[in-house]
Amino acid sequence: MSLANLHVMLLRTEAELNKANEYNKEKPYMVETCHVRNEESGLLELWHEKFDYYMPGVSNDGVIAIEAFASLDKELGVKGREFATYVRDFFTKVFGNGNVISCFGGSNETETLCHALLFPLNIRQLNPEKWIDVHSEQLRNDIITEFERGINSTLGVSIDSTGNKINNGHTEYLDKFPKQHLEKYDVTERFYETITERSQMHTTFPKDKINSIINDTIKAFTTGTDKASYIKLTNGDMSIVDYLLEAKKYIKRWNPTITSEDTDVVIGALKSAATGFYILDDLLNDPKISDIKICSPWKIRVKVQGKRCTSNLQFIDEADYDRFLKGILLRYGRDDSEQVHVFTDKFSNENSILRNNITLNQINSGYPTYHIRKIPKNKYTIKDLIDLKVMDQEIANYLMWAIRKSRGVIFTGQGASGKTSCMNALIEYIPYSASGLVIQESEELYSYNHPELTFERITGKYDLRALNRNGLLTDIDYFVVGEIKSDEAADFITSIGTGAKGLASIHASSTRDAASRFSDLIMHATKYSKEEAMYMMKELQVIIFMKHFQVAEISEVTGWDPVKKDLTYRTVFRRRDLMDESLSPVDEELW
Repeated sequence: MSLANLHVMLLRTEAELNKANEYNKEKPYMVETCHVRNEESGLLELWHEKFDYYMPGVSNDGVIAIEAFASLDKELGVKGREFATYVRDFFTKVFGNGNVISCFGGSNETETLCHALLFPLNIRQLNPEKWIDVHSEQLRNDIITEFERGINSTLGVSIDSTGNKINNGHTEYLDKFPKQHLEKYDVTERFYETITERSQMHTTFPKDKINSIINDTIKAFTTGTDKASYIKLTNGDMSIVDYLLEAKKYIKRWNPTITSEDTDVVIGALKSAATGFYILDDLLNDPKISDIKICSPWKIRVKVQGKRCTSNLQFIDEADYDRFLKGILLRYGRDDSEQVHVFTDKFSNENSILRNNITLNQINSGYPTYHIRKIPKNKYTIKDLIDLKVMDQEIANYLMWAIRKSRGVIFTGQGASGKTSCMNALIEYIPYSASGLVIQESEELYSYNHPELTFERITGKYDLRALNRNGLLTDIDYFVVGEIKSDEAADFITSIGTGAKGLASIHASSTRDAASRFSDLIMHATKYSKEEAMYMMKELQVIIFMKHFQVAEISEVTGWDPVKKDLTYRTVFRRRDLMDESLSPVDEELW
């Protein structure tokens, strides 16, 4: 066990601030005040006082405070007040006096402890970048080292946290790697409480009884005793009106005292189960949610403003989920013997285009998975993207130039990083004097006003390669491919080589990685070597890397280096706070 320990938690919400406050209150031994503070005031009140005074901005990582925990082994004989005074003075030196909101200390049977709350104000912005390591979200290694040395010199106790590293196989890289701490967000499931339309309805029966009647009725009229009516409905042998009339009789028979208003609530839920998206309807209509993924009947995950959460909504049981999936496949004319289904629905939801992906039991170990990506029907404009801080005005200006004047533009990043949203906004800047062909697997890209953009989607034998090759015969100035995945990479580069301009997206972890991955796909489709495939990539000009729904990096391909046998690049823009999240200390040296 380490004799001394120092770690921090980055707080991003007021709820997390409140938890820090509760932690402080629940430690009865932490009573020795070592900083100017009214003991009756909570940490939350102190933070608000400071925030209201400075009115600072908050950086893109959303950190509003730092909660710090310091401990010292009890056997070293250091008193709680003495240790907390050292910790307070240390934090004051490192963060500045105004940034130390609170510092409490005390001792239990085994440890001398200190709990502090820090206000990471840096040039009137809450931004921990000055003190925090991007790998571990902990204090920088040099700060921790200084903390340990200060214990030796200030408190007069000898600790050696480095241990014996002679002949132990360590490298300098390993010894310098930041200390890792398991944080609460690593092991805590985040939940999202959906307020459903049904939950807001007034009913005569109690909510629990209404929900019980709804579940019983849906079971009976989809997979249970009256499933014959559901089969007739899905086969077109019964109208939805007659189906719901049968259900009303059933409800009244088993619940003689139910009111007509309560019956309508039950019937509405059954109609959604039989012909709609059932419990997903409220998630689809929630503007904060971009993605819905059903992992099991009892686990529906949602992405809420970029953060993954577990929804409070669930299916009744496995049979209910199975019935729902079969109904979806039947409604969209899908063959349920196929195990992978990808299709787009532009009409069911008023506000969103729905990109659907279903994988069934022969592929999945466990339950079938159903993922829905919501694509706004009213797509983001460049102004929207600036307002959402996806980019600033200068980047937008550059990208508008790139769409009109550069040879080719590639958008790259992970899934849901913002590639499609950015690409969809920028295709509106293709000159009206030019013609364009947009080829995509799912119907996500579209234009409001352009007079000569043709939108095609793959179907059957007409894959991306076939449609791209056909486009070469139809006088096209711009080739736009929704996502490069395979052999179509070679045809796309060939198209640009004819003098047309190109836009496409590809999954990669940086701008340079995008060019390398593109060349690998070209090699797969042709007999070119890696060097030859990379050389073809000089036809591109601008590569945009997206991360966390923000432009993280832009590079220009400037030419070919015959000595290194590689492309040459110009870095146009680079957000270190976003890019360095995935870099190791060795990678960092390259930049």
